[in-house]
Amino acid sequence: MSFIKGQNFWTGQNIAPGRNAFSIKNTPVDNIGCHRPTMLSPDQMPEVAPIDMSVPQNGIRDYSITTYGNTNINPVIEGKYLVPKDLQIKGYDNRITLQTDLYHDFPRSFDEQIVKDGWLYGTSGNSRMMIAPGTVNGANGVYTVGINTETGIIYHRNFYEWNDFLRKFHFPIMPY
Repeated sequence: MSFIKGQNFWTGQNIAPGRNAFSIKNTPVDNIGCHRPTMLSPDQMPEVAPIDMSVPQNGIRDYSITTYGNTNINPVIEGKYLVPKDLQIKGYDNRITLQTDLYHDFPRSFDEQIVKDGWLYGTSGNSRMMIAPGTVNGANGVYTVGINTETGIIYHRNFYEWNDFLRKFHFPIMPY
């Protein structure tokens, strides 16, 4: 009954700060962590010159990618079972073929390498997002490839500089 009243389930007392209704130890939780003196301002981020997205005058584009031979097939969770699936690229979405800028038009051979040996970033329904670190014209970042696991069609391929990747992509928070 105490739980319904917003009190601790075990003791019937008000819930202590930092605890929940089912905390056996119903004592306040001290703040934990590193305290920064309030008089200091945050460190300034270094100024970085924006990267020129156009193709250099000589027409040369410099791409590199880093993956490691993956002997295990990347697992996909289907229902409650872990089922390994090997992905095969069977084509590209029409929107992909129209994108010819520096960060979208990296070598198609990278797609095969990312799908085979890259890291699984996430799954949603019949889609899988794979990533691999690399560079474009000296800028460090992450290659991303989205593939439909049923059709083998790549619907997303892009290179993100590290700052953009960290800002736009969020690692999932595990529920446990």
